Amino acid sequence: PAGARFQVFVRSIAGDVLFERQNAHAGLRRHDIVKHLKASRPLQPLEHYKIICADGAVLAQGRTLKDCGAVPDGVASVELTAVIVENPFLSEVQRQREEASNTIDKHALSEIRALQKPPPAVALCIMALCKLARLDVPLPESATRGQQLQAYWKAGKMELLQP
Repeated sequence: PAGARFQVFVRSIAGDVLFERQNAHAGLRRHDIVKHLKASRPLQPLEHYKIICADGAVLAQGRTLKDCGAVPDGVASVELTAVIVENPFLSEVQRQREEASNTIDKHALSEIRALQKPPPAVALCIMALCKLARLDVPLPESATRGQQLQAYWKAGKMELLQP
């Protein structure tokens, strides 16, 4: 049934329970799970959580347990595995970001940060940077392209455009 409730366990590779949720539903998003995981075990720079379903499928960003196929009908509990992964590509991006931050005109950065609604090209660049940095940006299931850009803009201003 679509409204069925069940228990979710997120375990480490070693089998330790990292997160448990009673009364969960198939619409539970990766973002919600990662938020709870980060509260108990904050990530280091360049790390991100990879959430793996029992069948080996990865619960990708913006996806729900139902999208992942992790919720067969009539189950009492769902088991997921959380793996902390370091992205070596991000270390190079981080290095380049640090180098670039030394050459960026701080006044220009302040002007960009002050924009409430950036030009589409700026918003698209920030969206790409957020994805490269693997920022976990919550998106509504039916988000339009404009809503996606706005969500990434807000996250990018908070995480990427700080002085």
